[in-house]
Amino acid sequence: MNSRQKWQVHLDNHDPKVHPYLHLVDDAPLHLMIGDTIVTLIAGTRKKTGDKKEILEDQKKSWKEQVLAGILLMLVGIFIAANPLHTFEGIMLPLVPLAIVGLGIITSWHGIAFSPFRVLRGGLLYRGIGIIIAGIIAFYLPLTLWIVVILGILALWMFASAIILLARARKGRAAIPEDFTSRILIAILSLLFGVFILLDPKSMIHRYSW
Repeated sequence: MNSRQKWQVHLDNHDPKVHPYLHLVDDAPLHLMIGDTIVTLIAGTRKKTGDKKEILEDQKKSWKEQVLAGILLMLVGIFIAANPLHTFEGIMLPLVPLAIVGLGIITSWHGIAFSPFRVLRGGLLYRGIGIIIAGIIAFYLPLTLWIVVILGILALWMFASAIILLARARKGRAAIPEDFTSRILIAILSLLFGVFILLDPKSMIHRYSW
């Protein structure tokens, strides 16, 4: 391995299939996900492994597409930064309810057998109908309520991640096989972010409401 390269291994403490919520708050706290995504993107731009001739040939073929994609992403980012409320409204009000209705339809579909036609056990059909009704109701929810729900989910996520990470840190470095210092910083940032949401939620809601 080249000495300039550094390999890192991410170890999960919880199986996402068995304990999805513990996996989310312990193995994938929000700040860690954001940080790892940025680091991965930066590392991808600096990738120098492989045959140099093949890399140069690939760059000659794809540089126009990459430039156009980069410009498009920059324009999208500028639009979101200049119109955060309209972007949030455009995503939450039509798309999220549609996604909920779609999930309900898929769930109901798995609760029915067609050869012969019958309702399967397990309650998937009725559960799907309930999800569809919830999606229809979601079309009529005000934007402020969506903001409250998202802030509540973020605060809960932040506090849960901070509590679990700090509890592991009390057991010493052996309880955190990953980078001990970075996990402590993530726990502190998560705690501060959650406290900030709880201390002044109204100003954040009024700032982004009509």
